[in-house]
Amino acid sequence: MTDFERDLRARLAGEVCFDQVTRGLYATDASMYELDPVAVVVPASEADVVAAVRTAAEHRIPIVPRGGGTGLAGQAIGRALIIDFSKHLNRLLELNVAERWVRVEPGLVRDELNALLAPHGLQFAPDPATGNRANVGGMVANNASGTRSLVYGKTIDKVLAAKVLLADGTILELSELDADEYAARAAAETREGEILRGVRAVIDAHRDEIRARYPKILRRSSGYMLDEFVDTERWNLARLLCASEGTLGTLLEVTLALDPIPRASGLVVVHFTSLLEAIGSVEPLLQHGPSAIELLDHVLLSLARENLQTSRLCGFLEGDPQAVLAVEFLGDSAGEVAERCQRFATSVRQAGCGYAWPVLLTAAEQAQVWTVRKSGLGLMLGMRGDAKPLAFIEDAAVPVTALADYIEKVLAICARHDTPVTLYAHASVGLLHVRPILNLKSRDDLARMKSIADECFELVLGYGGSFSGEHGDGLVRSGFIPRYFGPRLTAALGEIKRLFDPQGLMNPGKIVAAPAMDADLRYGPDYQILPLASFFHFRHDGGLAGAVEMCNGVGACRKTLVGTMCPSYIATRDEEHSTRGRANALRLAMTGRLGPDGFAAEGAREALDLCLSCKGCKAECPSNVDMARLKSEFLQHYHDRHGVTLRDRLIGGSPRLAGLLSGWPAPLANALAR
Repeated sequence: MTDFERDLRARLAGEVCFDQVTRGLYATDASMYELDPVAVVVPASEADVVAAVRTAAEHRIPIVPRGGGTGLAGQAIGRALIIDFSKHLNRLLELNVAERWVRVEPGLVRDELNALLAPHGLQFAPDPATGNRANVGGMVANNASGTRSLVYGKTIDKVLAAKVLLADGTILELSELDADEYAARAAAETREGEILRGVRAVIDAHRDEIRARYPKILRRSSGYMLDEFVDTERWNLARLLCASEGTLGTLLEVTLALDPIPRASGLVVVHFTSLLEAIGSVEPLLQHGPSAIELLDHVLLSLARENLQTSRLCGFLEGDPQAVLAVEFLGDSAGEVAERCQRFATSVRQAGCGYAWPVLLTAAEQAQVWTVRKSGLGLMLGMRGDAKPLAFIEDAAVPVTALADYIEKVLAICARHDTPVTLYAHASVGLLHVRPILNLKSRDDLARMKSIADECFELVLGYGGSFSGEHGDGLVRSGFIPRYFGPRLTAALGEIKRLFDPQGLMNPGKIVAAPAMDADLRYGPDYQILPLASFFHFRHDGGLAGAVEMCNGVGACRKTLVGTMCPSYIATRDEEHSTRGRANALRLAMTGRLGPDGFAAEGAREALDLCLSCKGCKAECPSNVDMARLKSEFLQHYHDRHGVTLRDRLIGGSPRLAGLLSGWPAPLANALAR
């Protein structure tokens, strides 16, 4: 046992994990990267978080705060101490209905928060597609937005105050300061005073360049949000935590502004025979004042029609569109919304925009569209085979006026590299998640990824857009920051980082001093698995390895409010007992990282132990991961290697034993059972 492990175990009441299985489960998130952590802590309280951070700092161990692990850029992984807030630090601490604000711990899931707020007619409005498992802390760290940012803005627009723990153990209470309050606090010889003075100095020194180089669009999450402090006299450093990806400090509490839940909503789904026609229609459609315009392309719609969960939800589709635009309207009454939707549908029909315009006014009808839309990521990553729609240019945002031109050029770039694409998402704000379909186990495709990223980055730069619109910089895009902001602003970002984290312990490698985008891939050209002969054929998945690798890490199995998947996670809130955790454990075993027993490793058996084989994952996972079948496959390998225990033999033979004991031995058997 190392001194670091000994100190953690002595100082924390929560879980402290140094074993290979647990570290392997936290080595990935929803991105294409993998980094083994030093250790994992699941704190039982805020005091545990403080003790963990201070202990890590003493031992010069980096720190990565983690929520649901649903980030797409690799923000929640690292060679560090991972602190998982999601299991215990998930309370609503204070609610002020009259003033419309709430104070919460960072591990609270967005949809669970809104379920608590709903009886009061309030909501935390940013609505990412992963809202049923995304933690509020992660939304702050990513500056999450969602479908309705036209109306509600981004997370940064809702952050009122924050309690943050610095790597040196200092706890700061950050909130809005007027000029007098700022002057008083900045004059103090404290860590807060030092940071306030330092941030002001950075802003003053680079004010003109910040104005010139930061993008003038709604969706921007690249670097630190210095542009929020250029033209204001009311400073709130809590807002600087938004989009900081845990690189400045560890969020302990956050106070959020709330919005009223809209009384009524309606959708018009405009169908198109051409993808580019759909994209080109976005700008004129915005003149009708919708709350959202979401694009779904033909690839996504085809996958939705084939998926077990979403196939029954596709009744809103008419014919075989190349793309649809889901256009939403909000209002104060059902009658008002119905009138707006009908007026809109009539207008676009008369303008010859699209070929079908179904109007959806009931909650059930609209829920079908939004479920398909929110399942988009998992549906696409559930493509069979090694080639997957990858997230590396998917977060680029450009002015809506340039969107059609930008997408046409991106498609041309991908075509030139012989790379198919799929795309979907937030057309209303110029952010379409474009995902080139590549196999990173191939060196040729890895080279294509880097070339496509470079060319698309230059396009975004030319349009005055942001390469990171809402998913963050992380491991995948931080390397582009020096080219995007230039040397002076890149140095300024480094100054901000050092003000908060002079030792560089907080989530290193993100935003500042980033590694290459093709480093530390989960599936790269050197990825290898052990030779395995499976008992099931797994034909549709291309074999056992393909079935295990169908799990892409999006974490839909971590939802708790609706559905069946995953009962053991709902009961335990342990990553190990989610479908994602089990798939990761099987992948670790399959690659020989759990020891010489390979696919029969004891660590994988423990992860599978609470699996009920209920098939909830096969029905509800957007990638249709069939953990029940994988568990059966694993147990056959395990028992072949280790033998079958007496307990398992007795349970397996229970029908025969029941028959034998139901006659004259019954009184004796019943007495023994008691």
